[in-house]
Amino acid sequence: MIPPVRDPKITEIQNTDSRLAMSDKALLREIKDLNAAKTPGSQQNAADHESLIASVLSDPDNIQVVNDVDSKLRAAWLKRQAIHEVRQSLKTKLEKAKYEAGSAILRSPEVQKAHSEIMQRLVSSLVDASKA
Repeated sequence: MIPPVRDPKITEIQNTDSRLAMSDKALLREIKDLNAAKTPGSQQNAADHESLIASVLSDPDNIQVVNDVDSKLRAAWLKRQAIHEVRQSLKTKLEKAKYEAGSAILRSPEVQKAHSEIMQRLVSSLVDASKA
């Protein structure tokens, strides 16, 4: 029986990928919220509009627009793109680490011994079958 592949490098890569997946989901929620704020007639947009009117009425010479939803959206999408690229690179690293760990297991003395025993039983039955 071949032992399961357990390697600290594989676990580390999987943990990193999980953290990135959670960050990606959080960014997606943030993007949805920002898109809702950007949509005309939304509750958040109306509140921003009312606060803008109040600030203009209080001081017409000093008008400041703080709502920069577009730049926040752009930054969030850039972060998601970066996370996606890192996760793609982690997939190749994970496959390589799994291959190396699996190869190390197959080269282990226990597996080599079990393999030779199985091959001896298989070859002896094939030899008997060919003699018959």
